[in-house]
Amino acid sequence: MAPATVGGVTRRFVPVAILLVVLGGCGFGAKSSRPTTTPPIRASVPPPDACATLTRDEITRSIGATVGSPIPSPGTPPETCQWDVLKPVRSGDRVQVDVRPTREFDQTFKTRGDQPARRVYNLEAVGGIGDGAFFQLPTQAGPEAGAVLWVKQSGNAYIITVRNGAATQQQLRDQEKALGGYLAARV
Repeated sequence: MAPATVGGVTRRFVPVAILLVVLGGCGFGAKSSRPTTTPPIRASVPPPDACATLTRDEITRSIGATVGSPIPSPGTPPETCQWDVLKPVRSGDRVQVDVRPTREFDQTFKTRGDQPARRVYNLEAVGGIGDGAFFQLPTQAGPEAGAVLWVKQSGNAYIITVRNGAATQQQLRDQEKALGGYLAARV
């Protein structure tokens, strides 16, 4: 008995022919007329050297006390740098700058209009410094409690901390704002 045919083609070849037509219509095996491009590779940009964000002179002018040479954290470039007060009023008097990814700034300071989200710390927007700035204020006051200033600038977040036993809480905030202005102008 001869195999059944449809239009002169054996029935068992019909499904194969349909599959080839479908795949051919989808571009399977065919070269595209559109040029193929690969997305650009983003180079990983290391954070700036935290010790290059401020000078000893800027710190001395801002806090009214002389500081020593910068002390970098391990790493290249250092993500944290500290300048110790040479004649401290209180042990631990220093200025410290930490460099963080911008996403940490954005996560910490989420805004709805001009109102920052409240967290464990109180947040207070600061105008006129960098691409954005805010104070992170402790919820409980005490002798060691103090504000830290976050500054967003040039794709990074910078945390400026001043510990100065000779200063009031308001003076500490003023000193951090002054340092934030120097930092934002430099980076």
